[in-house]
Amino acid sequence: MPINQPVRETGLLVASAQGPELKLPGGGHWQIEPSRAVNRLIGERVTLEGRRSGFNDIACQRIWKEGTQRPRFEIGMVEKWTVSTLVALSLILAVLGYF
Repeated sequence: MPINQPVRETGLLVASAQGPELKLPGGGHWQIEPSRAVNRLIGERVTLEGRRSGFNDIACQRIWKEGTQRPRFEIGMVEKWTVSTLVALSLILAVLGYF
């Protein structure tokens, strides 16, 4: 499988010396790049989506507990702050008559 290919796998997420690892039911495993979302789910059966970033590495884009609904894409805090600031500034300028 080439690097940067989309990957969707389900298995047990465990901590290892090299970082989070997804153990597959068939005996394989993937090393997962650590993040807060990944670290919260260690010890759980999960499904993850991401892109292959090395021989057995996955850059996780979405991760959720197995059997629950797939999470929607969520905008990051920086984007939320930027949009809310621009909206507030536009409203202030409109009230002051600049628009």
